[in-house]
Amino acid sequence: MSYRPGDAHLENKILQLVKQANPANPLAYVRDIVKEYSREKLDSYILQSSESQLPKSITKGNVHADVMIIGEAVSEDQLELGKDVVYPMEGTEGLVLLETVLNHFHVNPDEIFYMNAVNCFPFKEIDGEILPRTPNKNEVLEHKTYLDYAIDIVRPSIIILLGSVALNVYKKEAISKARGEWIDVRGIPAMPTYHPEYFIQIADKKHPDIIEELKIDFCEDIRKAFLYLQDQYPDNNVLLSKLEEE
Repeated sequence: MSYRPGDAHLENKILQLVKQANPANPLAYVRDIVKEYSREKLDSYILQSSESQLPKSITKGNVHADVMIIGEAVSEDQLELGKDVVYPMEGTEGLVLLETVLNHFHVNPDEIFYMNAVNCFPFKEIDGEILPRTPNKNEVLEHKTYLDYAIDIVRPSIIILLGSVALNVYKKEAISKARGEWIDVRGIPAMPTYHPEYFIQIADKKHPDIIEELKIDFCEDIRKAFLYLQDQYPDNNVLLSKLEEE
């Protein structure tokens, strides 16, 4: 039986089941039950969003997580994986760097939910060669629908925005200026910082000392986000050991 809005019989059946369970907070109870199913629906919408043969990225992680990390888009490195479907930053050096930092701060990986701002591979074709490019405004706007849906499903305590694409979905500002300062994303505090892939992209373009300083800023932004979480929600399970204030 499929649900139709206004189907009084089915709605009453659901209501009676909730009453039978008698939860203290019925709304939270129902929301928790349908979170995983909602994620499955979201992933299916993403995969059906176009007929492109290039890979798409779907969500990854715990739908009950306190932390949501938003990346940018499917990367050129992921294109070379030869998969139709990838997870955010899967198979990239950027993910290795990010996870190294998270492990350093003793972050519980089960408390992270990953999503991309754009779930496709933005490209331009030159002389028959497919090359990466920055997502355009239409792509960002189209995929914002999925991103907002994911935020509504998870309702994390904090969000970490990796890179300018993720930041610019919600605030038009250079990542170099916005990083390290909280912004509001749908009523949730969000910390913008550099995308870890950025350090790899500039490896041969900037002096190593400059790159090292940027990496230190990145680590401090991540630390700041988790210190806030630790202070505001001391009873959660995000940090496996306490972070010390400097």
